[in-house]
Amino acid sequence: MVLRFNSAPTKGFERIVGSKTTHRITNTQNWVFREKDTENILVHMRSTSSLTAVIRTHIGDPDVRLAPFDTDFVHYMANSLPFMATSGLYGIIIALHQCASVDLYGFQVSAKHGAKYHYYNVCDQPANAERDGAEWHVVKAIVEAGLARFREPCVAECHEGQASCERCKRASGFRPVGSYGKAERARCPRCSTQYGGCRPHQHWAFRRHWHPPRGRG
Repeated sequence: MVLRFNSAPTKGFERIVGSKTTHRITNTQNWVFREKDTENILVHMRSTSSLTAVIRTHIGDPDVRLAPFDTDFVHYMANSLPFMATSGLYGIIIALHQCASVDLYGFQVSAKHGAKYHYYNVCDQPANAERDGAEWHVVKAIVEAGLARFREPCVAECHEGQASCERCKRASGFRPVGSYGKAERARCPRCSTQYGGCRPHQHWAFRRHWHPPRGRG
């Protein structure tokens, strides 16, 4: 089983991220994004507008394989943590219930690694860095308990501090990537530097004046 999140693509990145997607967990900003019709879209609803969007999507785009999380599960997650869980943490918990082993790719990989926040867009910035920092302790505890594994090196070391991060990167043969995407970053839109980053166009299922579209949304 392969879980992907939001608008993370495989096309053009197959050598690094593979091409298989079993389920895709999306938030409202990336509503029903999918690369293939075989992908199962999972959404966590936190508002009546999300519930309305699920109903509208099933009416206007009945071929999409869309399913909301069970409300009891969402309630459990919301009341078990002192912060709002990311789609990624939802995915980890689901995988722990479904899989004998769980491998994590791209989780809690920071700029200290020399990696982009999103591998497919040099302009993307963390939507909520403070929340991501709080969530790190939960993900770290899951890994330290042997329930999941970080598949990239130096994730824990780069959260511990710059010195341990640099030592690990040298030992792991990391190549300097300080200028990676420098030309692209110079052309990033202004919204990419603002809180939450650039927002995609609102999906038709969330529009105030709505009617079923012709074809897919």
